[in-house]
Amino acid sequence: MTNLLTRLTLTAALSTAALLGASNQHFTEISDAAQRTQTEARSISAALKAKNPNLASIRTQLTTLENHATELSKMVEAIQADGASLSGTQKAAFERMTMAAKIVSVFVENKKNLMDGVDAGKSIALLRAKADGIALRADMVQKSAAKLKT
Repeated sequence: MTNLLTRLTLTAALSTAALLGASNQHFTEISDAAQRTQTEARSISAALKAKNPNLASIRTQLTTLENHATELSKMVEAIQADGASLSGTQKAAFERMTMAAKIVSVFVENKKNLMDGVDAGKSIALLRAKADGIALRADMVQKSAAKLKT
């Protein structure tokens, strides 16, 4: 009986370790995607600080930012099924990461709509604030993903 219990415990521990190992890879990928998103958002913010920003170039950067944010969202959605194997603290960090990733997507969409507006040149300060907000939320995703690694 003790031998069976030991084997069951060991099997459960190995299964949990395998799940968390797979999750660690996912969390690393999420962290990397968040870093790319943050870097692109900061680059856009810096470009918007120029006296006469090149809006065509910024539109191109925004497309890249949108691609990074979409990649980030897909990665977070893909790992949501693994959320059940997390501890209470990890679940809270996972929820923060999920919410921050969703906010990044919303900010990117808002920024894109603002750039597509009639006169984006008049909204430079707001565009820069959106870029800064995206960078901040991407940093939050990155930090939450780091906490979720075991």
